[in-house]
Amino acid sequence: MLDIPQELKTALIPSLILQPLVENAVKHGLGRSSGDLKITIRASQEDNRLQLSVDNISEAAEVFHVADRPGLGVGLANVEHRIKARFPEGGSLIAGPISPAHFRVTLTMPLTAPVNPRTSTDRLPLAGADGAV
Repeated sequence: MLDIPQELKTALIPSLILQPLVENAVKHGLGRSSGDLKITIRASQEDNRLQLSVDNISEAAEVFHVADRPGLGVGLANVEHRIKARFPEGGSLIAGPISPAHFRVTLTMPLTAPVNPRTSTDRLPLAGADGAV
């Protein structure tokens, strides 16, 4: 499910920054559960900052055992490194369980609108150049 306000659909994000988060949600959500999996991508604005979250909700009880796996896995660590390198003064990644069957990863970065989204290869519009999701 996508929850992206219209005014944020043209916000620029680093290319391929969401893909590993969605892959992680599928891999770890389905890999530990025989039940349904719901993945939600949300965008919100706080002051002049863009927050993107990927929520992974599984029907299975006690899915996420964070104590068994301290720290970030390779995929999340790579995304955290990229976001901090690209935005040294304001990029962050926070990941953790919301409940036993709900895990969330939140990226925070400066909010910027595209000048011409078709000419940028470094950062892409959140919902495509035409605003479609």
